[in-house]
Amino acid sequence: MGFADLRTWLDRFDAAGELKRVKAEVNWDREVGAIARRSFSTKGPALLFEHIRGHQDTACRKLATALLHKRARLAMVLGFPPDATVRELVQYVRQKNREAIPPVEVKTGPVFENILEGDAVDLTAFPVPVWHPQDGGRYIGTASLNILKDPNSDWVNVGTYRNEIFGPREMGLFISPGKHGKLIREAYFDKGQPCPVVVVVGAPIAWYLGSPLFISKTVVEEVPTVRVLSRGMFVDADAFHKGSGVALIAQAGTQRLIRLEEFQVTNGPDLYVYLAAHPKPASREDVHQGFLNLGRLKGNIGEQNDEIPAGEDLSRFHSVVIYCQRFHVVFATATLGGVQ
Repeated sequence: MGFADLRTWLDRFDAAGELKRVKAEVNWDREVGAIARRSFSTKGPALLFEHIRGHQDTACRKLATALLHKRARLAMVLGFPPDATVRELVQYVRQKNREAIPPVEVKTGPVFENILEGDAVDLTAFPVPVWHPQDGGRYIGTASLNILKDPNSDWVNVGTYRNEIFGPREMGLFISPGKHGKLIREAYFDKGQPCPVVVVVGAPIAWYLGSPLFISKTVVEEVPTVRVLSRGMFVDADAFHKGSGVALIAQAGTQRLIRLEEFQVTNGPDLYVYLAAHPKPASREDVHQGFLNLGRLKGNIGEQNDEIPAGEDLSRFHSVVIYCQRFHVVFATATLGGVQ
């Protein structure tokens, strides 16, 4: 499928009955977020807010959101018919993630049509919402593209991070662990230099799909002399969160530990290693029936050891779980055999 910008996709969604134009006045302070959340939870239409309080005469007057949470629209963006299956879409994205398209440099384009510099810049001219009741401020970057260049090479990275507006010319940049952007930013800070960032809001939808990917991190820790007490094989949590390898509960001298061998799991944010009472936990509720947090996952590939606190009664645990604390999602589980 050829290139299509955001406006083009909004027109296509509209023609397909997949866009709702909200013409009533709405407040950027939590009301926009509440309406968007309703569309998310009901698999409703994409939303284009056209009358936002306080932004009738500002440089930016409309806001589009809830664009890709429905499979039909995601399929359209990827060049498939709206009724394409999840399997078809996942296989296509995996294939494309292995391909590379050389960039083409150009001297101009629509992005240069309106240029504001210095004191003329006013981020509050954008109708940026407070999305949730407990948010600390107004986030313009929730599906933005943040472009950073490594100070030590020609590597240029694009990532989706979080950008909060603090004032007319002040904006924050939050990057969670496991992201390329964090490595690049730290490389600047190590040199005592500020880190330049280009933040793109309203980019073509397909560009966003490649930007939130996590780095795979390989860890290889030595194999201690152990006596295996129990073992299990990791299995996928679902079609998107996949795991494989062996989980061992072992005795190494006076210390008990969990060892992950030939291990691999889909990478993600805030992953931890848990011992769980449920033998095959598939949800937050299953995990919270009883668990022991052994610490942050050191790497999503390889071999690692995690010590089990002395005095723990291991007979109450029946699985090892790779668990995302931030979003309460199970990534992989290994059901254990009997513990001695």
